[in-house]
Amino acid sequence: FGSGGCVFTMSRGEDMTQRELRNALRQLMVPTTPNMPKEELAELYNKYSRPAVAPTAAVAPNRASQPSPQEQNYPRYVNGKYVKPPSGLIFGMQPWQVVLVAALGAGWIFGPPGASNRGSNPDGVADPMGVSGNSWAYKVASHPPGSVLDLRRYEELLGALEYHRDVTNLPVVLDVYSRSCGPCRQIAPVYAQLATTHAGKVAFLKVDSTQLPRVSMKLNVRSLPTFLFFRLGQQVHSFAGADAAQLQQVLDQLGSAAEAEGTFASAEAYPTEEAVRDLVNKHTPNPQDKSPDALKVHNDAVTEAAAVLHAKFAGKPASLQRKLKSLYTDAKVRPAVTETHSGPPAGQDTPLDPATEPAAGGDDVAFPFLDFESSRVTSGAPPENVVIIGGGPAGLAAAIYAARAGLRPLVVAPEEGGQLLGKGVGVENFPGIFGGGTADDITSGKQVVEVMRQQALHFGTEFLRGHIVDVDLTSTPKRLIVTSTNSMLATANLTILSRAVILTLGSKSRWLDVPGEELLKGHGVSACATCDGYLYRDKVVAVVGGGDSAMESALVLARTAKTVIVVHRRNSFAAASRILADRVQAHDAITIRWESTVEEFVGSPETGLVAIKVRQSSSDSAEAVPVAACFVAIGHDPNTDVLKGQVPLDSHKYVVLDNPPKTTIGIPGVFAAGDIADNQYRQAITSAGTGAAAALDAERWLSETT
Repeated sequence: FGSGGCVFTMSRGEDMTQRELRNALRQLMVPTTPNMPKEELAELYNKYSRPAVAPTAAVAPNRASQPSPQEQNYPRYVNGKYVKPPSGLIFGMQPWQVVLVAALGAGWIFGPPGASNRGSNPDGVADPMGVSGNSWAYKVASHPPGSVLDLRRYEELLGALEYHRDVTNLPVVLDVYSRSCGPCRQIAPVYAQLATTHAGKVAFLKVDSTQLPRVSMKLNVRSLPTFLFFRLGQQVHSFAGADAAQLQQVLDQLGSAAEAEGTFASAEAYPTEEAVRDLVNKHTPNPQDKSPDALKVHNDAVTEAAAVLHAKFAGKPASLQRKLKSLYTDAKVRPAVTETHSGPPAGQDTPLDPATEPAAGGDDVAFPFLDFESSRVTSGAPPENVVIIGGGPAGLAAAIYAARAGLRPLVVAPEEGGQLLGKGVGVENFPGIFGGGTADDITSGKQVVEVMRQQALHFGTEFLRGHIVDVDLTSTPKRLIVTSTNSMLATANLTILSRAVILTLGSKSRWLDVPGEELLKGHGVSACATCDGYLYRDKVVAVVGGGDSAMESALVLARTAKTVIVVHRRNSFAAASRILADRVQAHDAITIRWESTVEEFVGSPETGLVAIKVRQSSSDSAEAVPVAACFVAIGHDPNTDVLKGQVPLDSHKYVVLDNPPKTTIGIPGVFAAGDIADNQYRQAITSAGTGAAAALDAERWLSETT
């Protein structure tokens, strides 16, 4: 309260800067993400901050009349004086303002004279988003073939489908992804490579589901990544998951079918009117009367028919080709010109400039992974000093220490980088990682992993994108069989030899193993709230679990979901950290079902998940709870299947260390760190610590055995 009769009113989020909003939300203990726009920050602040202090009779001056109900939301006091709202026809606007708004609206809807109508779709393109926009079709034309077009608007998707239906006759593949999704990042370079190998046969598109959520909703995308395939503007196939082999198989089939029908380079590759006339003439019976007048009438009719066809399908060679085939079964008109299209037909919008068009994948910079053809890892290459299997905090910490010791380590790992990369809430318990409200803050798991990678790379570490499929740790040197996650061939394996090996394979999600779970994976049942949660915004979703993973998943989902139901088998969150458990229990959008378990997932791949069958242990009663998605967060199991029979494992498949805290496992030259050898803590910081210890142990062993 100030002097002069002023009433203090708490600031609204819209009146604060982005930094002020971040600091205020941190004080309120409301989680945010580094890239969250100001509008979302303001909405969160308005939701969780205290309501503004209302004016009281003690400070409000007397006046003859009270404000009308329409004036209640208007700030009535300024420095103790009542200010009357402005009068107007609509929402306080003056008549001239109403006229101006109406004129601008009419211009946007109907456009200037001669412009194409917005929302027109005369040729019947299947519009899965409910948005039409012919003007975007030719903006797709200038995108260079062999690359991936990252769509930023709804109209661009419809325009691309329309353009490739009418002009190029190319099938279209659409990758629906998210930047926070590990498998999406893993398949991205494969997708880009396939775009190069299928240039001129298939058009490659991608869309970020978090930027264009309506695409995911209308196309019924329930898991990420999802690939959708279109032919002649219609969806013909789809599948979910980062399956490179299946992706290539479907693309080969669609590309071959389109090539057999005939594809066109561009709108300039448009059959000439003479070519159409010759075809019409070929299929039009000659008149029996051979007189000059009869022949002239015949020729005029053929010319007019060709002109009508050519004009009706102007700039649409693929549509013309299909029309001619429907009229004449043996019709096959090839393009008259084959040069690459450099601009739109007259009267169309200017195409996007490839120099200013954002690269595929947005602002993500490709990390320099080695190719399988690199001389360092090809057959006949000398053994490595040390190979680190795994790219999470343990593997990256080991890489930094080994690299600084001059060992030039090789890290073999998929691109997603372990569990930390998919962590949806801010990283608050890793020393040195704390957001201070600036744009350069490192607060997400993805950012932590990227910084650790860059640090390891700076000291001489090299990275190979791949999965270990077999090992021989008893031989000298050690033998590792790697399958590339960037290869188009499922049989593309590589043998790597190494004197020492550090095992940091991490852990994998644990599942419930109840009826319906396996069937509905990717159709509403998921283990990654960060990857798939945004697909179920404004819907009721469930989280199963009671540890930190479940708490983080619930808080991530609460940002976008209508309601989050946490199902936990106990009566408290004893396994979760106190701060996360308190946030979950205080959140308005989160409800908790204590002492309950999920017995069954109800639904089908066609309908998706529709309900979960929940049993309450105290009453022994079960009920079907309607949900659109369920995220299983009941912990993780060590990723040691590939090591079975090679290294000592306990009853829970964790690697057994022979002399803790050392990282040795009883096999000379083999060391283990991170979650595969930690059944107690399983934290990013403890994994990084054991990773550093493993590198020190490996360096010492190499020095003693040289």
